Amino acid sequence: MNTELTQLMMKLRHVLHLMKQEELPPPPFNASTLCDLCANACGFCEWSEYGNMRPVPGWEAIRNDISSGRVDGSTVVLESYIVLDCPKYRPDENGARYTFDRQHVIDRYMAKKEGRYCEED
Repeated sequence: MNTELTQLMMKLRHVLHLMKQEELPPPPFNASTLCDLCANACGFCEWSEYGNMRPVPGWEAIRNDISSGRVDGSTVVLESYIVLDCPKYRPDENGARYTFDRQHVIDRYMAKKEGRYCEED
């Protein structure tokens, strides 16, 4: 294992130990789509209903298809969206704990599209 990775893992263990010891809140999570914080996200709207996956009428979203590998080695492209606003949005229990920074999400999408994307953003 390389030295940088080992040092990073040691720092992470130390931080996790401190969090457990002091009962610190979890690190911030910036949702990548409004659906990440929605109580309707798992089967309770047109988009997330199993086998349906129709865009929700009135939502504001950016199409962002995802390539996924299959067991046989082939690739399939899945229709996907980054939802920015939705009339069916209902905050779930994580909505108060985590944030949805609309401008940050748009900036990340644009950076990725232009080849400037960095996982640390």
